Amino acid sequence: MTRALAAKDFTVIAIALAIVAGAYFTWGWKGVVLALGAGLMWALLHFTRLMHTLKRATKRPKGWVSSAVMLQSRMHVGMPMLKAVQLTGAFGDCIQPLDPATQIETWRWTDEGGDAVQADFVNGKVSRFELLRKPEGAEQPL
Repeated sequence: MTRALAAKDFTVIAIALAIVAGAYFTWGWKGVVLALGAGLMWALLHFTRLMHTLKRATKRPKGWVSSAVMLQSRMHVGMPMLKAVQLTGAFGDCIQPLDPATQIETWRWTDEGGDAVQADFVNGKVSRFELLRKPEGAEQPL
């Protein structure tokens, strides 16, 4: 799927080019190497964080969270999927796969008591979430 560059993307690119240009005019080619090295270090730090999150999530049961109530209290609209996986420590159960028309996908995390948090993601960010309580007298979790 391709998408047009948003204003945020243009801003990030413009700032990066301004930093490289400023480094060039201040220190010459040494400044460009320094700026590109700093950018590479930033990218490697984020890549390492991503890999640690995914490694930790693969060791937990899919769709499991220690406390759905605590997850619901810490989740907010606009939270990226990576942050949700970091909070839960596990991948969620995919309730509704990505719908190409609406770009919405739904994921659920359930705790041992049967309570669950269900979240809708649009473009990889939480657009809506809700706490689903286990029905009274129900034996099976959601």
